[in-house]
Amino acid sequence: MTCRYRYITSQKQCHTPVMFRILCLVAVEIRGYFKYTVTIIQKKKEITMCPVISTELRILLWIQEHLTHPILDQFFIFITTIGDAGLIWIAMGLFFALQKKHRPLGILILVSLIGSLAITNGLLKNWIARPRPYTVWAIDLLIDKNPEYSFPSGHTSAAFAAAWMIYLNKKRLGIYVLVLATLMGLSRLYLFMHYPTDVIGGAVVGILIAECVYWLYDHWRIKRITQASHDHDH
Repeated sequence: MTCRYRYITSQKQCHTPVMFRILCLVAVEIRGYFKYTVTIIQKKKEITMCPVISTELRILLWIQEHLTHPILDQFFIFITTIGDAGLIWIAMGLFFALQKKHRPLGILILVSLIGSLAITNGLLKNWIARPRPYTVWAIDLLIDKNPEYSFPSGHTSAAFAAAWMIYLNKKRLGIYVLVLATLMGLSRLYLFMHYPTDVIGGAVVGILIAECVYWLYDHWRIKRITQASHDHDH
């Protein structure tokens, strides 16, 4: 099995955040920005940096050393490509929205995707400003570099926002869609686009957004039914 990465022998000074706590599901917290030094000793293949980044980078390198395969390369490229700009999830939202019976679900999916875009790409990525893993460790990427920051994963956030909304409304179908969302998150690790906590954070953010959107919709629906019932009694 061929490994695609190359060692960086020079010393670099970069910026990265500590982990970010999203409620109780991700046991991390933001402490702002801090500097870490990456020192790669080529012969010993050692990595010296902050413990969290070191552990996550080792996971990514383990994937590159032990799990890469030409078939998996094409599979994960395909999975991540259909998630570019939320394409597959927007298509799902429109598919449901165009059917009168399932229109509310379609609208909820699209609203969740907008929320994911605003919070993940518009707010969190720029606020936390975590560099991508390939800026720390040189590697021959299978896809183009992304100019945006790393945490949280936008692909994963959008995937779980849409998939969780489907699950809340259609449990059986939702399970299959959640499998696809999980594969999309894994593709971001396989392709060296994100650290593991980027993907976990993206999934948590996506689920929370879907839950909030669904709660607001359910609250509005109950209020509307109650109001209609009150008007009917009078």
